[in-house]
Amino acid sequence: MKMLWQVFRRFLLLASGFSLAINLILLVPSLFMLQVFDRVFASRSLDTLGLLAAIATLWLVTGFALDVLRQRVLAQAAGHLDERYASPTLQRLLANASDPTRRADLGQLRDLASIRSFLSGPAIHALFDAPWILVYGALITLFHPTLGLIAGTSALVFGLIAWLSDRLSATAAAQSREAAARAGQFVQSSLQAAEAVGAHGMAPAIAGAWLRDHTEGLDHARSAAGVAGGFAAFSRFLRQLLQIVMLGAGAWLVIEQHSSPGITIASTILLGRMLAPLESITGNWKTVAEARAAWQRLAEGADPAEAQADGFELPEPEGRLEVQGLYFRPSPDAAPTLQNISFTVEPGEVLAVIGASGSGKSTLARLLVGLWTPAAGTVRLDGVHIGNWRREALGPHIGYCPQDVQLVCGTVAQNIARFSDAPSESVLEAARLAQCDDLIARLPRDYETDVGEAGARLSGGQRQRVALARALFGAPRLVVLDEPNASLDAAGEEALIRVIDALRSRRITTVIVTQRMPIVEHADKVLILRDGTVERFGVKKPLQVVEAA
Repeated sequence: MKMLWQVFRRFLLLASGFSLAINLILLVPSLFMLQVFDRVFASRSLDTLGLLAAIATLWLVTGFALDVLRQRVLAQAAGHLDERYASPTLQRLLANASDPTRRADLGQLRDLASIRSFLSGPAIHALFDAPWILVYGALITLFHPTLGLIAGTSALVFGLIAWLSDRLSATAAAQSREAAARAGQFVQSSLQAAEAVGAHGMAPAIAGAWLRDHTEGLDHARSAAGVAGGFAAFSRFLRQLLQIVMLGAGAWLVIEQHSSPGITIASTILLGRMLAPLESITGNWKTVAEARAAWQRLAEGADPAEAQADGFELPEPEGRLEVQGLYFRPSPDAAPTLQNISFTVEPGEVLAVIGASGSGKSTLARLLVGLWTPAAGTVRLDGVHIGNWRREALGPHIGYCPQDVQLVCGTVAQNIARFSDAPSESVLEAARLAQCDDLIARLPRDYETDVGEAGARLSGGQRQRVALARALFGAPRLVVLDEPNASLDAAGEEALIRVIDALRSRRITTVIVTQRMPIVEHADKVLILRDGTVERFGVKKPLQVVEAA
């Protein structure tokens, strides 16, 4: 609640002020009715009736204007939510997606949508109006204690209904969200493997597996909706019944000459206003509960380290890479994939990492660029622990080309420029350094060619060359290439060798994971991995063996 207040304080204060004025104005119909019965009927004065009607109309128009302003304030609060949380939430989601020790949950974006819907929906208006229940109840009590007792009992009954609705539907609603999340993640992973699914005729089986989670989610959702809907219908029935009870009690008091007819009508109207927020909260309790749970998850998911100030800006590194005692396992119960890895690469040197499949080469590449966090040991760039760099500050100094080339929907130029607003000259320079400017020029719209989803409109070799240019964009000081020649033809591999020589001449530290000896021949140092440990490490020609520490 403290965090909620800090984020939306000015919006909540404005909305509360408008709610105060609106609810005061909503007393006008009751006061108008009271004056009509007690003053106009007694005096039979049409002038008095006209004056009262004009005053009441003016106040109601003012209330309408204030209600519109309150809605705009809350809409601005929803916009402020996106301004403050949308980008950090997506950044956190992308960071978690690249780390196997974390869970990438698309539900964080759905949580933002739930809160946004709540801020712009009717439920929050009911919450702002709810404190006025006490005021309406007090006014009814002033008219007559009996009527106040009926009003107080009605409020307690409606509060009990809202509580029961929450308690009885919460479990089913949570199970529905979990099943829907599983179904969504299953669809996402299936789409990523669409070629394998299509080639093997797996679509019916995939659809059946998805349908089980989807159906489970629908069943739980129907159960929760049935409970909430039943309580909402009962609350509408109960409000009408209680108004009849209030009117009947008022009529009895008039007959017994304990009150006037105006008080009876005014009390009935006030009771309707008093119960309206409670009825709205009960009917929209699902929205309220989802927004509350979404805010809790959003607050708990925020990384305190992300909220800290930018802090000390580290100087631009030269590219000295030090790895000491590196140890990694993907999960606490999994076997380690890397153990006791130690080596040093000086600025401008080229290190070739070789080894059999499953020896941990790609894992090492991800650890070197800080994508994954080691269980023990350190990776240092110019003596600074790579985990101490802010990601946005480290990124320009790092070039990384993963084994499974990943391009983002957009143009070739956007992908090379890492979706920054860099000038065209920087993009062209990176393409020339990667020896792929001629290749890009042959594309249908050269640098403005749309790569499609995940680069599907480019061939495997084209994707790899564009990814290499992206890795070299902005003159990084450390470049890590994981199987950069896996999809290249002979001409592409020759171009890659020229790239390696160019990086060495620019004193850019380069780490290449490869299985092809022509690339190894152009390295300064060689690291051989076997079963996650260093088998040999040393300077090439001849290879000087360095025992693993």
